[in-house]
Amino acid sequence: MRTIDIDLQTNLVTITPATDREIDLGAIAESIHDAGFNPGPLHLRALGTLEPGERGCFRIRGWSRCIPLGGQFEHAPGGEFALEADVEAEGESLVLRRARVAVRGT
Repeated sequence: MRTIDIDLQTNLVTITPATDREIDLGAIAESIHDAGFNPGPLHLRALGTLEPGERGCFRIRGWSRCIPLGGQFEHAPGGEFALEADVEAEGESLVLRRARVAVRGT
């Protein structure tokens, strides 16, 4: 982990992982709960690429796994994007909802 910032006034936890680390997003809420707090919504901001398919997904830069998006698309533009999305549980896995992407640098 690179940094973990906790703002008790706004009840916001900001996790900035090291660029060479892949973290378990599903474990974040569990860890917050284990620390004695009620976890709120998980919001993700990351750089990475879009990958098309039956269930499109977003691959965070440097990660081996791809996180499913809440919709599908057949084609994805190349290049790196900045993504903001809500992370929600869907059965045993996670899915990105209400995703907003922008070409990096815009």
